[in-house]
Amino acid sequence: MDTEKVVFLELVDRPRGSELKVQDSLQEGMRMKITIPTLDSGGLDAFVSDHFGRSPFFTVVDTVTEEVHSITNQGQHFGGPQHPAAVAAEAATDVILCTNLGQKALRYFQERDIAVYTGASGKVREIMQAYREGRLQGGTEASSCPGKHD
Repeated sequence: MDTEKVVFLELVDRPRGSELKVQDSLQEGMRMKITIPTLDSGGLDAFVSDHFGRSPFFTVVDTVTEEVHSITNQGQHFGGPQHPAAVAAEAATDVILCTNLGQKALRYFQERDIAVYTGASGKVREIMQAYREGRLQGGTEASSCPGKHD
């Protein structure tokens, strides 16, 4: 498992729905795991995958240990039995940061109280910075990819 340290984020005050719960958890110092779909297992230097369901990896940042590690996406698009959102959720993730995602994946995360932020681009370190600065939008069905995307 690839791991590296990352200096974690300051609290972003954007009280909306589950985002408030996520932000409260950060403020209280509770363990949070943030997951980003990526093109490779390069840790903070991995680039975000524009297609959530077909992302070869999910990069996970642990806010307590400050470790970063990658999970191989063994979802349905790669011959596995699971929905790609289930693969990401198995990392006990609390937040998904992505470019965009399909309505099925968004609903999957919403049903499990996993916050979703969209508009991510670039490397994981840049996405984490954008999240910290409040530059990502909360994921909604209106902003998700229509159709049968994951």
